[in-house]
Amino acid sequence: MKAKNHSFTEDFDSEWSRAGTGAIKYEMRKKLFGSGEVIPLWVADMDLPMADEIKEALAQRLEHPFFGYTLWTDSCKDALVRWMYKRYRWSISPKWLGLSMGVMPSISFLLEEFTAEQDPVIILSPVYNPFREVVEDGNRRLVESAMKLTGGKYVVDFEDFEKKIIRFGVKVFLLCNPHNPSGRMWTAEELQKLASVCERHGVLVVSDEIHADLALQGKTHVPFAKTGEWAKNHSVTCVAPSKTFNLAGFNTSVTIIPNSKLRVRFARRMQKLHWSYNTLALTAMEAAYRDGNRWLERLKKYVWENYLFLRNFVEKELPEVKLVEPEAGYLLWLDFRDWKMTVNELNDFLVHEARLGLSDGASFGKEGEGFQRLNMACSRSVLEQAMRQLKEAAEKLKKE
Repeated sequence: MKAKNHSFTEDFDSEWSRAGTGAIKYEMRKKLFGSGEVIPLWVADMDLPMADEIKEALAQRLEHPFFGYTLWTDSCKDALVRWMYKRYRWSISPKWLGLSMGVMPSISFLLEEFTAEQDPVIILSPVYNPFREVVEDGNRRLVESAMKLTGGKYVVDFEDFEKKIIRFGVKVFLLCNPHNPSGRMWTAEELQKLASVCERHGVLVVSDEIHADLALQGKTHVPFAKTGEWAKNHSVTCVAPSKTFNLAGFNTSVTIIPNSKLRVRFARRMQKLHWSYNTLALTAMEAAYRDGNRWLERLKKYVWENYLFLRNFVEKELPEVKLVEPEAGYLLWLDFRDWKMTVNELNDFLVHEARLGLSDGASFGKEGEGFQRLNMACSRSVLEQAMRQLKEAAEKLKKE
């Protein structure tokens, strides 16, 4: 089918209105923050337009009048296989791939399949708060190993990690790779060390790698499953185009499971859902992995420049606030502990005085108290306004 000449734009500097689109980031402000006027910099989707190549592919598909049940085509799988090899030199087989409606649903189904109620599941804290929720909602036992913030980076306390695994008899390790909320990219050596601990104690690793494509400043993501033969055969990798290409609303993700026994068990679990694939989501995913590299490189450059703006502003105007420099992603972890506020005081100040809607660090675990997570994936002008409001609120606070 021949495409018509559609006109799109990828202007990152313009402020795009999402009014009338049902956007959670905007429509939930009143409920979450008690004010519909805060600048929403919390939920992890972008206020930046997606790639023209994806929009063009969707427009072409919409010109066809039929939208019946859809297969996951070989061409779509091949686009992902090629993407993984090109970016990470990771050779994966299409047979390893499974489709799901999202990374967190995948993790939920994996826990249902490979653990029983009250089985212990370990996480590294602070971490993406749905990791906690998916364990507790499934009536599994949550085990936390606190990381250390050293030299501006989070590091794993390997001694504590192994002790907790032994003490509680941990069955599954939920790994956030790269790390959310700090943007830390784990090195091959760190991942191999984690794998060694898990191998010694028979722990299945579920690696959420949804932010992997957003590696910044020339850094390269290391897939957990690529770090060794044991890791390959005792892990499940969860990926999706949602964070990378701003496609979260399509609710589609992929599991990569090299171990055939694990793969068959998970496939049977998914079959029980009697779930049908989303036609437009698959169209968007194939276009993203086939043609999205040009746009992605532009995006990462823009996000990094946003970070530099924020870093320079904070260092000059708000030196008591510390930033954890991200190595991947568009989320910035802000350390407000020098302000000596309680969790509630900090949240109230940011909402009612600075008029900002950020993600409360305490929701990522006890280690996140005094921190806030800020989404940098928006136009520069929005960040400039947000920082002006934060500075004005801070100056007012000092005068009181």
